[in-house]
Amino acid sequence: MAAYPHGTGRPIGNSPKNDDDRDNGGQAPVVKYFSDRDELIALIAQSTGQDADAHLVSKITEMLELRLVPLREYLDDIRPRLGRLSERAGPGFFYTHARTFPSATAKVHPSLSA
Repeated sequence: MAAYPHGTGRPIGNSPKNDDDRDNGGQAPVVKYFSDRDELIALIAQSTGQDADAHLVSKITEMLELRLVPLREYLDDIRPRLGRLSERAGPGFFYTHARTFPSATAKVHPSLSA
């Protein structure tokens, strides 16, 4: 297995040659990441067609952390939304979604409560 340094946003897995040799029933290969943050970086790059901006990724993760929302929950929610867009998502889509997600169940970090 080829592994990439932490924070590169690159998947962990076999080389493309090995992926081609595997019969997976015609389905897209399952991609695994070192962390949810790496998956976020890859998802932004894939969806926007641009490299993910480090400042954007930091802002998204900070907003979610302050509201006690796991990054995994955010990723699971935003992925199907990206598939329903009629046009390519921009970086603002990810930022706005993080700022408003989850609007109904938002929590406040204990250090920020009055």
